[in-house]
Amino acid sequence: MQADIEKKSEEVDTRWGGLLFRLLTRSPFPQQVLDTRDGSPGGEFLVTVHLAAVNEMNLFPHDAFSPETAVSVDADIVDGDKFLASSWTGRPLVPDSEYPGLIFNGMYGRGKGAVTIRAARRDIETEPFYIKLSVNPQKSKFLNSVIVPLMIGPFFLREESLAPGLKDDLILQPFRLLFIDETRYVKIAESTSDLPGKIWDSAFFAVQAVFSHVESLLDQGRRSVRVLDLSTGNGAVGLYLYEAYYKILRNRHPESTIELIMTDIGDALPLIKDNTVLCCSKQNGYNDDITISELYWGDKVAAQEFGDLDLIIACDLIYETEYIDPLFATLDQVCQHETSIFIGYKHRGFTKQEHETTWGRFGEKFQLESLNVRELAITGKPNLLASDVGVQIWKLARR
Repeated sequence: MQADIEKKSEEVDTRWGGLLFRLLTRSPFPQQVLDTRDGSPGGEFLVTVHLAAVNEMNLFPHDAFSPETAVSVDADIVDGDKFLASSWTGRPLVPDSEYPGLIFNGMYGRGKGAVTIRAARRDIETEPFYIKLSVNPQKSKFLNSVIVPLMIGPFFLREESLAPGLKDDLILQPFRLLFIDETRYVKIAESTSDLPGKIWDSAFFAVQAVFSHVESLLDQGRRSVRVLDLSTGNGAVGLYLYEAYYKILRNRHPESTIELIMTDIGDALPLIKDNTVLCCSKQNGYNDDITISELYWGDKVAAQEFGDLDLIIACDLIYETEYIDPLFATLDQVCQHETSIFIGYKHRGFTKQEHETTWGRFGEKFQLESLNVRELAITGKPNLLASDVGVQIWKLARR
């Protein structure tokens, strides 16, 4: 079974990311400050968003979709009880030369297109709002891939009181929604420029693996769980676990506690802190048990501060041979005999020899278990297996 998973993952890797893509905005970007069409406070307003479908590297392979592929994209306003919103009927409001032949909101096989949303306010006093863009599989044709939804914002209406210094041409913040179930999700801001601030493919599967593990620990009688999300990026996996614990597991185990430690290099910490505030407001009364710390792999002094750990998350950290020694040293130091390590991995740049050497080294120190996890974070419903997109999820325990 394990060999089959690895073989399938290696085959998928040659396809630039397999079946998993993301919606991403492209130029020209919509203005952040909007005017109603007739200038009245309660009038209708339109927003047009130019889109592309890209893989985790922000690239779109030209042969990823067949020419006859039609990707229908729905647009809606998040928390839209103060708005009446609907997608624009027919061709999005873009010049005919921009996307020749596009007659619906979405894109054809070249992986680029646009969507126009029409909305009006129910309430004169409204707050800034966000727009969610997601693929409608029922209206799409010949689409053999899963495309991760996108949320962008905030948008403001012209007549509202705007924050000082707000300009019309700001680049909107992209967010990903990681679903806990069909109605509840964790909102994660991604970097607008740096790949380290993105959510990589294995994260969509790692969140299910670590949640199931913590669920099992609590069901077995564990009263507290301490988690280290090592080099967390934008905090997606750790924050998902933390929120899913409070929204699901805490109700079943009211006497239990969780402590989350998230680390990364100094430049990454501001985005992690922003997402912690976004996901875990102090008003909820449970974010005093989150710690965000700077940690460089191989720093033994800093790693000693973490104490005993039940779970270590190491998602998309194995990609360059020059970083393996310090990463291995850090994992070796923070992992106790009762600690489980969950590694999200995708074969990206290693040669076959480098891949075998790296995992052989891990196998000497740790027991390795391959998990072919099925994700539900993208839509809230069980969907892809990790092996479908070349992702490997490994559970490690010290020998």
